[in-house]
Amino acid sequence: MSKDPAERAKMQTKKMTEHLKLSEKQQSQIAEINLRYAKEVQVIHDGSEDREAAKEEIKKLKKRQDGEIIAVLDEKQIAIYEEHKLKRRQQMQQKKQEPAVPDSK
Repeated sequence: MSKDPAERAKMQTKKMTEHLKLSEKQQSQIAEINLRYAKEVQVIHDGSEDREAAKEEIKKLKKRQDGEIIAVLDEKQIAIYEEHKLKRRQQMQQKKQEPAVPDSK
């Protein structure tokens, strides 16, 4: 992983603040959630030899994190958050389907 958990959580919170127009109170709550889960994901990445098991564990964490984030948001923000998640999922699916392009260095 390229960034430390605190940096990843900070960037994630900043993006969410922009997209969801979070209040200061929500920002604080979301920042704490993002940091806690970023640290947990880092522990899994650092301590796992089995990529598939790590992937499954992270998937479970992300689901729990989603639940905590949604509990902080209002209805309008939840709709925006869910729409954004769907778009990201679709983008990831497209990337998986694209053929790998060899490095031209």
